[in-house]
Amino acid sequence: MPRRRRAPAKRPHARKTARRADSFPLILRIEEPLTDAINYVQAMYLMGYGLISHHEAGGDAIVALADEPGSASNP
Repeated sequence: MPRRRRAPAKRPHARKTARRADSFPLILRIEEPLTDAINYVQAMYLMGYGLISHHEAGGDAIVALADEPGSASNP
């Protein structure tokens, strides 16, 4: 079977749409609140384990509550 002498022509890249360009500022607006929420949940998690390690009541409930958002994103 004969080979081609040159590479096939490159396909044109898809152009960025206006809708895609408009969604980028939204990402920048939610970055700070999302980071704050992540830090809050991590603090709850650490507080819960601190209570559990000192045999205080309520630590298990706090850890379970802090684990809930993580378990929703990891099926």
